[in-house]
Amino acid sequence: MARSRLNLLRYYAKIVEITNAHYIEGFTYSYVWRKYVYPVYPISYDTYMRIINYPRLAQELEDLEAARANGALRPRVSEVRKPELWELPSSRRVPQNQMSIIFPE
Repeated sequence: MARSRLNLLRYYAKIVEITNAHYIEGFTYSYVWRKYVYPVYPISYDTYMRIINYPRLAQELEDLEAARANGALRPRVSEVRKPELWELPSSRRVPQNQMSIIFPE
């Protein structure tokens, strides 16, 4: 859960960064959303407003980045590797003479 949360907060931070770069006093946020955010990240205006009003975004992102740097987050994929084709038992292998492709004449 923590890694997907980290990616979600990074996504939110990018949207907030775009908003801070293009927001001009006197314009509405819908202008920034329509012109700069929606073409890159097609989200609804309600979602956009929820993202830019997210409390403690920077703090949560910093905490998760620190936890990742310290190795506190577990990897999503286990370290078990899949067996190679040649490691399969002979009963599950395709015989060498049946591997050729036969085209109809």
